[in-house]
Amino acid sequence: IGDDRQETIGTRDALARALLLAGEAEEAEVLYAETIDIARRVLGPEHTLTLIVQVNAGNAYLLAQRPAEAAPLLSEALAVRRRVSGDDHRETIVALSNVAVLFEQEGKLVEAEAMQREALERLTRTLGAEHTLALNAQMSLASVLRRKGNASEAESLLRALLPSFERRSGPDSLRVAGLRFLLGQALADLGRFQEAHAELEPAVARIFAAPSTQEARANECIDAMVSLFERWDAAEPGKGHDAEAARWRAKRSDL
Repeated sequence: IGDDRQETIGTRDALARALLLAGEAEEAEVLYAETIDIARRVLGPEHTLTLIVQVNAGNAYLLAQRPAEAAPLLSEALAVRRRVSGDDHRETIVALSNVAVLFEQEGKLVEAEAMQREALERLTRTLGAEHTLALNAQMSLASVLRRKGNASEAESLLRALLPSFERRSGPDSLRVAGLRFLLGQALADLGRFQEAHAELEPAVARIFAAPSTQEARANECIDAMVSLFERWDAAEPGKGHDAEAARWRAKRSDL
């Protein structure tokens, strides 16, 4: 039916997302860039489908931890959503939460926390605290809090979220593994290394096993394990934790 049909643009977006899940990130990025150009030309920059493709492309860059490339896509989408749909529209709030994640990756933690709290308040008020989008925003907020040094608050939030995540996605899901990974990092920050290890090791194994896991995410997992064992060794030397840190450090060169 041709590249210039709305149905084709939607199909291209779905294909790009499928490529990401299959671990074909480079192909997905090329397809997203082409699809954004087509959508802007055919539908216009403020069309809902154009913005959806733009946000999905920006999130793909966030998954690869490339915030510089995600920034123009996500920031523009948020500005357009606010102007066209209003602050309380579901897609505007999602765009707000996405930009908060972007700010976290850029190291703008104060701005990230404020924006994620705003997104969470709006999602809770308009969709309810148990809505998937509200739960995702809470997990993103916990990530920011941990990076700001508020590991205790992050732990409390993540433990409160865990039953909802397990009920909705299943205890062995990648989504739950992501939450447990954050929980393990928070516990390590609090010096509770045995508890941290119990959360991190199975979570990292599940993340590694997912075809969609990109190199940046794998390296993040390795760095978390190295950090855990280095700090554990400093607190309890002579128990083999230094060897474990070295073993995980060597995994970086294997990627």
